Amino acid sequence: MPDVSRLNKLKPESKLFMNIIKMICYHAETAMSEIIAPHFYKEKNEKRMLIKQLFNTPADIIPNEKEQTLTIRIGSLSAPRYNKAISELCEILNQTETIFPGTELRMIFKNQAG
Repeated sequence: MPDVSRLNKLKPESKLFMNIIKMICYHAETAMSEIIAPHFYKEKNEKRMLIKQLFNTPADIIPNEKEQTLTIRIGSLSAPRYNKAISELCEILNQTETIFPGTELRMIFKNQAG
C-alpha cells in the first residue's frame, strides 16, 4: 500500500494507555464477581459470565437534581437467581455513596426485577 493510504500502528504510548484501561476494567470485573461469588459456589466461571451479562443489560439512567441523585435502574436478567445476586451487588455499591464524576449526584443502583 502507498504510505498515504496505509494504516499506521498505534504509538507505544497509546497502546500502553489502552492496556492500562483494559487492566482496570478486568480488575473491576473481578472485584464485582467476587462480591456475587456466594451465589455461585458450583460453577467458577458463572459469576464472571453474570457480570458480563450485567454490562450488556439495558439500564435507565435517571438524574434528579433536586435530590442530588443519579439512579441507574438495571433491567431484568435472564434468571431469578441472577437478579437476586445483582440486587445484592446494587446494595453493596449503594453503601459506597459514590458521586458521579464531574457532578454532585450520588449514584443509586437498582435492579428492576429485585
